[in-house]
Order: sequence, then structure tokens, then C-alpha cells
Amino acid sequence: MPTRYHVLLNSRAGTALAHGTTREGLERLFGDAHLAVDIDDETHRPIEARLERLRRSEAEVIVAAGGDGTVTAAEFEASALKR
Repeated sequence: MPTRYHVLLNSRAGTALAHGTTREGLERLFGDAHLAVDIDDETHRPIEARLERLRRSEAEVIVAAGGDGTVTAAEFEASALKR
């Protein structure tokens, strides 16, 4: 079974904006590499709800794409997961 990825994307973060990082671009990159991915770019939702979605995901790899806050939140959540 292929490795599954979960991307927590904050496309409004400065670095993401500067590099033009979008859901569509990430889907294309992961798809071209034949990787299974779930991209959460729902920045209108509270971070707590997005982290709950991350907890429920079956992803083996968590990718934080955004600013410092996104990375910190994902790291904190990932450290609590036992996979």
C-alpha cells in the first residue's frame, strides 16, 4: 500500500504566497510522483478543526506548508500521534 500524505496548507502565509504555493500545484506535484495525498487548504476553518481532521486522517506523513504558525501547529499535533 502506498504511503499516504496529509498536507496542512496555509496558502495565505508569506512564504506560500511568495512561491505561489496552491492546492492545485501541490496536487499536480504529488500526482506526477504517483503519491496519495490529502490537502487541507481550508484556511477559513479554525485551526483546531483542521488539526482534528489531521488527527482522523490515515496519513503516514504530515506536511506543513505555510508560515511559522502552520508548521508549529502541525509539529505539535504530529508529536502527539502514535503511528
